[in-house]
Amino acid sequence: MIKLGIDIHGVSDADQEFFSELTKLLVQNGHEVHILTGSEHTQAFENHLKNDLKLYWTHLFSITSFHLKSGTEVSSINGNPYMEEDMWNRTKAQYCKKHGIQLHLDDSAVYGKFFQTPYGKYYSNQQPETRKKIAVIGGSFNPVTQGHISMAEAVLDAVHDIYQIWLMPAFRHPFEKHKEYCPERIKMIRLIESEKIRYFGYEIDNKLFGETFATFTRLLDDPDYKNLYDFHMVIGSDCVLDFDRKWKHAGLLSKLIKFIIIPRPGYDLENYKGLLSCHPHIILGSVKTPDISASKVRKHIRQNKSIKGLVPDAIETYIIEKQLFKNQNIISPNTGSTKNKCTDCKD
Repeated sequence: MIKLGIDIHGVSDADQEFFSELTKLLVQNGHEVHILTGSEHTQAFENHLKNDLKLYWTHLFSITSFHLKSGTEVSSINGNPYMEEDMWNRTKAQYCKKHGIQLHLDDSAVYGKFFQTPYGKYYSNQQPETRKKIAVIGGSFNPVTQGHISMAEAVLDAVHDIYQIWLMPAFRHPFEKHKEYCPERIKMIRLIESEKIRYFGYEIDNKLFGETFATFTRLLDDPDYKNLYDFHMVIGSDCVLDFDRKWKHAGLLSKLIKFIIIPRPGYDLENYKGLLSCHPHIILGSVKTPDISASKVRKHIRQNKSIKGLVPDAIETYIIEKQLFKNQNIISPNTGSTKNKCTDCKD
């Protein structure tokens, strides 16, 4: 007997005719088809699978319904279920192991890191005619601030062919600025996602170490992204003046990725002639963004000062609700002192 697991979103709905015929053939011949989904298991959802996707199955497993029944905290963000991401990712692997699934097909390589049973990353044959231009903002996002949002909006306003801004939190900050709150850092970005500003967990998912050159070298050769997106990196002008001499592999990096540079108070680039001063890099000359850092937000919280206006309203509510950042959490365990970074200037 064949036991096949299939994800809905990005797999069976990406090639409906193929998976409709495949699941029909398997079920009619006595094999098991396990549909795994993040959507809540309702009759309306079953009707969607039967009538719209025309799928056949013997088992239907909902991550959301499973955890709701188990008492796990599952919240809703923009109408989508949300829980701690490692737990969410691990659930599919545990289900497939328990049921002896011989092959599970999914659309994300991230899930595969949790599997002990056979796992396959499904690639659709449908490729876009042109790659979408994505601008990445990296940092600790501990927490995400109004400064980050303003940077993203400034890029979208000034560079009209940018499709989306992706906020990429560091997995391990070079100077230990986020030893705590990893799940909370992710959720806070999720809370402010919009159509144009998205969470991008590449460094966290792959446990990378925050070196920009290493991250983008891997990302640009990653089959999940390289044929779909044209990447740019957004940094502040405060990083640019030190770029040539302080960033690792600066010369190679300047040729590898296109930079979009946001002006920061006190860092005038009028006379700058370095590696990022010419095409294809873009310096936004007249853009103004508020000078708000995550460290300033954390300091205000420890001093019992208001953070209204420093972070989006949803973030303020979440920080107060979870009582985050009440204690100092950016001290380096090696030196006992705080540090300044240069390779990821916007924290």
